[in-house]
Amino acid sequence: TDPFFTDRGFAEAVGQLQLLEIGFGSIGYIFVSHYHYDHMPRLPAHAPQYAFKLLVPGESERFPDVRAVDLPGHDPFLRALAFTSIAGKRVWVVGDAILNEEWLRAWEYYWPNGYEPDEIMQTWRSTAVVLAEADVILPGHGQPILITPDLLRALAAGFTRAEYAERCPDVLETLHHRLAQIGP
Repeated sequence: TDPFFTDRGFAEAVGQLQLLEIGFGSIGYIFVSHYHYDHMPRLPAHAPQYAFKLLVPGESERFPDVRAVDLPGHDPFLRALAFTSIAGKRVWVVGDAILNEEWLRAWEYYWPNGYEPDEIMQTWRSTAVVLAEADVILPGHGQPILITPDLLRALAAGFTRAEYAERCPDVLETLHHRLAQIGP
């Protein structure tokens, strides 16, 4: 997902793939969450070039249980991949809809993009969609985030500090609903 590789990132990915006993040539499909430069396909100039296919959920019989979910805000065309893992966890790969857990807990948005109020509120609503359904979030720039009651309580307590939170009370309702679903 979002296969933009710097020289260092490519070397790290090669190492991780070697641990799995596979190489880049074994990767058949890629998914691009949105069309910002740092998420588009890119391999270093010195790397072999591979012919990856673009994964479009719903258009490939190879991935019938993988779906794309629109998450506007950071980018109007941002999409996540959602699927259920072998362990039964609902996994969401969200690109920059959620940058990392620190960003999430702070209810921040990526301010250099020059967002308008509606885009900020879309970001909060997209975040709520993910939190309502995911068990595990794979963010655009951080470690996996596990959805726990403690995390949901912290997010609900902090949401009132988010810019324009008063204009999207549905986000807080979603957090409380999900917390009621997964328990104390």
